[in-house]
Amino acid sequence: MKPLKELKAKDLLEKPKYRISPDATISETIGKLLRTEERALPVVEGGEFLGMITLKNILKRRKIPLNAKVRNFIFVPPRIDTETPIFDIADIMISQDLRVLPVVKDKRFKGIVSIRKILQIVAEDPIVGGAEIAEIMNASPASVGENESTKKVARFMIMGDYRSLPVVDSRGKVMGIVGLKDIMNVMEKPQSKSSAGEIHGEKEPADILIKSITTPPITISVKSTIKEAVSSMLSNDTSILIIVDEGRKLIGVVTERDILEKVIRLRKEVQPFIQIAGVDEAHIDALPKLHDLIQKMLKKAEKFIEVIAITVRVKHHHHMEDVTKYTISLKVTTPYEIYTIEEWDWTMEEALNKCIKKFLKIIKKKKDKMKGR
Repeated sequence: MKPLKELKAKDLLEKPKYRISPDATISETIGKLLRTEERALPVVEGGEFLGMITLKNILKRRKIPLNAKVRNFIFVPPRIDTETPIFDIADIMISQDLRVLPVVKDKRFKGIVSIRKILQIVAEDPIVGGAEIAEIMNASPASVGENESTKKVARFMIMGDYRSLPVVDSRGKVMGIVGLKDIMNVMEKPQSKSSAGEIHGEKEPADILIKSITTPPITISVKSTIKEAVSSMLSNDTSILIIVDEGRKLIGVVTERDILEKVIRLRKEVQPFIQIAGVDEAHIDALPKLHDLIQKMLKKAEKFIEVIAITVRVKHHHHMEDVTKYTISLKVTTPYEIYTIEEWDWTMEEALNKCIKKFLKIIKKKKDKMKGR
């Protein structure tokens, strides 16, 4: 096998299981999306690449008629060519939250590079594949309660950019896992309702308790290697593995994204990789302020530690009095450790600022302790 630094898109190129016409219906498209591992389809007309359509994009739009045409819901992702290096591909996938990228030359669709193909390749690399998942796992993962409704969980997953989440009971024990595909399988099957003021037989998407669509979790030991984790992901067709203690309490998760971040760490970059997820269109003007806070943090952090990647996840909590509370999860990846901190406040900036102050305090304390040895 070629060294990772020599791998390019042409070494990873695949033909997609399905492609879709811009004149296909949403109903037809959902059926194909649920049957493809990437949950994304290239939209192609006469050999020309027009864009992509994903399950998440459809879920974000409300009340889409099932006979609507795909061409009205296309988004255009970053395009790569056959010479794009694997490090750039992994970088784009993480920053754009995509599991598949189109390979295009002169507007002509050549194929795709999928995250699953990258995982297969990198798992054989001794540096990546031989590392323990404890090095990359998220030790403060998000989860959902088994008695939450599918609609509420769908909103939570879309806002937080989650594809799959652990499902826990009232005692915090892991009962299973739920993915956007599971929710879509329910929500695409309308149920009839009839009550005062409604037309008999009117259709509405089903809304049931999340525990009724939960699937058994795929668990793995905290001492397993990334190679073993990838093998489990691929054989079980899952993008997330659950780490539990002896009492089945949730202690961590490992996702495809975590493994990609490990790959990116192998490429020494001048600037760390930065991703901010969960900021909706209504609050897009807050992004420059969040980036500014992160840059200031980096200047202070470089005195103590090397930062390779920063991921910020924003969660919105709406209240009766029309006030929004924000919870921010800050994940800082360094060459030897991953720090995950979560704080909340009434503004995104202040919530992030709290996370940053806590992170800087932790690394400074650790540095002082090392000096005292």
